[in-house]
Amino acid sequence: METLDLLSIAKEGTPAYALALQVTELAKQAKSLGLNDQADMLVKSLYSSIKNRNPSGFEAAKSLAVGVAQNVQAAQEQKQKLNQTAAGIKASLEYAKGSGLSIDGGMIESMNKMFSSGDVAGLEKMSKFMESDITRQADSKQKIDEAAVKGKVDPIAKIQANKLMANKLLRMFSYSQDILNDPEASKAFTAIPANRFKNEQLGVGNNIKANMESIRGFNLGTGMAEIKTATGSGAGISEGEGKAFQAAQSRLALEQDWPQAVKTLGQFNASLIRSLKELGVRDEYLTREGADNWLNNTDINIPLLDAETGQPTAQQVLAGQPTTQPLPIPAGFPQSTPQVTPAASQQAQPQAPSQGQAQPAQGVPAPPVAPPTSQTAPPASPYAPIRGNMAKQFNVSY
Repeated sequence: METLDLLSIAKEGTPAYALALQVTELAKQAKSLGLNDQADMLVKSLYSSIKNRNPSGFEAAKSLAVGVAQNVQAAQEQKQKLNQTAAGIKASLEYAKGSGLSIDGGMIESMNKMFSSGDVAGLEKMSKFMESDITRQADSKQKIDEAAVKGKVDPIAKIQANKLMANKLLRMFSYSQDILNDPEASKAFTAIPANRFKNEQLGVGNNIKANMESIRGFNLGTGMAEIKTATGSGAGISEGEGKAFQAAQSRLALEQDWPQAVKTLGQFNASLIRSLKELGVRDEYLTREGADNWLNNTDINIPLLDAETGQPTAQQVLAGQPTTQPLPIPAGFPQSTPQVTPAASQQAQPQAPSQGQAQPAQGVPAPPVAPPTSQTAPPASPYAPIRGNMAKQFNVSY
């Protein structure tokens, strides 16, 4: 593309030259933020108006410059927020590594892609999920260490192993629900290569793609092994349900039309629900809202599993097993009346609103908490003076 030099056609000392200086700098800033089309349009508009001595065109170019300046400021603030979120994530990852905790490789990969694409909202959500995960891992580690001193490691380790695995699966459930409820879903899923190429060029379905990659990047076997190492106990997912999960996960792809995608996502959700039921997750967390409430919460006193409240699990009820002697619960967790949960088949596609959460218990020692990823508000945009200077040029005429 031909480079248009505004300063070469504007007479020095004139209002046109002053605006040309400002627009030249603004265009550079816009391009550095990826606003190439807006920068080119602005330069071309002003160049044409000066060259053709077109007063109305000059006024139009000034108005366009104000709009581009506003977009530059917004993009700059977005970039600052992205960098701040990424810095918080880096600190949390260093904390986890130093504390002997693990973060799913698929989550880290997804966060890297979100940073590269400038997806601030997605990165912030991942950041909150990771902070909650780190905090709960630290809590599990502390509970197991305390139980070891008292000689009660086995039953408590099983509860913590199930909680850690449930936390991983609830993240997959949240990603899947976000995909199903995304307004661009019907366009993003397509078996036609040309449409997929067009989607990539226009950025259609970027959030869906990120969530899909998060799901596909999760390895159940690796997750089970990490939990076994961390707690000394295996998570309570049967071999059959583990294979069913992996099969349903492998069928998920953007390279299918939306009706088929709804079907495969439904199968994946059904598998997730069955696995979460096997782990003993309480019903209130088996909805989109419930899962997100848990994943965004770092309150370690809220019970996730029926076993933490003394309630029978769905598997105990269906199998007719005795439920009068639940697993030993760490001191401080709330107790409640046993409640029979519905069969897993009835939860394949949960839509009912979540129930209220249990009140936090008193007396439970607080473990180390992951450092918060929130940062202070970004500083004022350096482009505000540019906008102000251009606004002063509104009444300039030839």
